[in-house]
This record gives sequence, C-alpha cells and structure tokens, in this order.
Amino acid sequence: LISDYMFKNLNDFDSYESIELKVDSCYTSIYTDSFIVKRANNVYTFAKQSKELRKEERIHHNYIINNAKYITLDGVFEKYMASSEASQKLWSMINENIKIIENENEIIKVKANEFVPKLNGWQATHRFRCKNAGGTYTINNYMFYFDSDITKITSFTNLDDNKNYEIIKIIDAAIEGNGRKIIDAALEDGRE
Repeated sequence: LISDYMFKNLNDFDSYESIELKVDSCYTSIYTDSFIVKRANNVYTFAKQSKELRKEERIHHNYIINNAKYITLDGVFEKYMASSEASQKLWSMINENIKIIENENEIIKVKANEFVPKLNGWQATHRFRCKNAGGTYTINNYMFYFDSDITKITSFTNLDDNKNYEIIKIIDAAIEGNGRKIIDAALEDGRE
C-alpha cells in the first residue's frame, strides 16, 4: 500500500528507497481526532493572521511615535491621524482573532478531556529516501494510517511538517489551560 502510494505521489519513484518501516496498532488520539485537529488548525490560522496584523500595526505605531512632535507640519497631521486610525482598526481585528482563539482553545480542552482512545486499525512510521522535484535526495518521515484489515491507507501525516508540530503544541497548550501563550507568542513575534 505504501509503495503504491509512493508510486502515485513521488516526483521520482525510481529514486525511492525505504530506510525504515515500523508497523503498530493504532488508537485514536486527540492529535489525530478530526474535530480537535480542525479547531487547532483554526487557532494556528488566526494566530498566524494576528502575527501579521501585529507586524502591520507596529509600522503604524512607530510612525505615530516618531512623528508626534512634527504634528503641526503640513501633511504630517493627516498621516498621523491615518496611522492612528489604521492602528486602531488593526487592534480591533487582532482582538476579534483573540476571542476566536480563546473560544477554540476552550473547545479543544473540553473535547480532549472527553476523549476516549479506541483501537482504530494500524499505523506505520515510514522513513524513506527519494529525490525531490529539484533532483536532490531527501530523507522523509511519514506516518501512514490503515484500516483494521490493512486494505487501504485512511490518512497520512508528514512528520517533518512543522505545522504538525505546531498543531500538537496548540492542542497541548489548550489542554493545559495555557492557550493564551499561543496568543502572546503571536503578538510578541509581531515586533520588528
């Protein structure tokens, strides 16, 4: 099944070389539950958007701070007011995102506390080498999930994808009641 998947999806199947394959029983998990992961993806998206909004807001904020003493000069007052209004609008958007993030974190926490793992089939951790689109060899790590009869791949995860790691951190933070640290990190990272 994995080889068939690789044949259909790799840029250069002829370069594909299995390095390691570990098969084990698979239980449902809060990290793979589609409802919880969708909520964590929402947190990820709104935190990322807030980070970009905060960067933009800092530009307006810096303009306001740097030009306050020149407010009486021609044209400066209008730009000062425009930056001030833009800054307020951006903060309003950021605050709306924060409300959404806090709500999603609460939903994650509740659902994760109610979650009961169940046997779900099989999983295989697969490490392999192949050429990428540029012709360079890369080593990849995937987790494949199979039905109970191992007749089809039900889903897979690229274990090297940084977003997966971020989703796990978001779920953990929500469960621990530390969802605010995701927000704080997004706003802090928005500094120039």
